[in-house]
Amino acid sequence: MILSPVVSVLSSRRTLGLASKQEKLFLIPEEYDSPRVLLATEEYLKLNHQRALSHGFIHAVMNPSYNALVSAMATARHHSKAIIEQVRTQRVTAALTAGPDNLEKEQRLILLSDPVLISRLHQQIWQQPETYQRWNGYYRQRAHNVEAFPTTECQNQ
Repeated sequence: MILSPVVSVLSSRRTLGLASKQEKLFLIPEEYDSPRVLLATEEYLKLNHQRALSHGFIHAVMNPSYNALVSAMATARHHSKAIIEQVRTQRVTAALTAGPDNLEKEQRLILLSDPVLISRLHQQIWQQPETYQRWNGYYRQRAHNVEAFPTTECQNQ
């Protein structure tokens, strides 16, 4: 007990502290020999960052797999009223007219948050590719991370 303050002061000095850390003094086993779980988590995070998806909105609209995923994850809206359908039609038309490069972030979020909207947008672009060449061209210009998702027909055209 009497030596505690002296040991504390000496070990808190920068040079002695770093030296004791190199010698693995005052460390618990996890600090000098990380458990496999922590190492695996770090590897997973690094791999996840390598597979990061950029331009997610355009992939959600154009890529069938991502469109299905976004539609499934969005909040379901089961109400079918004329006014809701009218607003949805207006929003899809406005998005198609504006094009992917002119949509504001708020407009993109509105489209992504409604599974019916994002599905209709996707469906109209795929059913009428000659009408919406602007969307297809914009999609082809984006960098595609092969590790994030497989190649689709739209990318091969």
